[in-house]
Amino acid sequence: MLTEKEKMAAGELYNSEDRELSLERKHARNLIKQYNESPEDESVRTELLKNLLGSIGDQVTILPTFRCDYGYHIHMGDRTFVNFDCVILDVCEVRIG
Repeated sequence: MLTEKEKMAAGELYNSEDRELSLERKHARNLIKQYNESPEDESVRTELLKNLLGSIGDQVTILPTFRCDYGYHIHMGDRTFVNFDCVILDVCEVRIG
């Protein structure tokens, strides 16, 4: 039997109120809040993105505000620029760049 997280990643119907998924969204929201409120210091923002995203290349810039569901399904390639007020719904894998 698949977990709700496995169902979500497979694109199947899943219960978004599952405890594991709820905790992971809460963790992502905490990192996103820190990111959106961080000073314009690229080293601080890069560290926060490394903790949030599935993978991050070199020279990645995401201008606040930024929002996502989980973060770990998002993979940003080298030299990626994301402008203000970006929302990525990452219940499945998202690759940019």
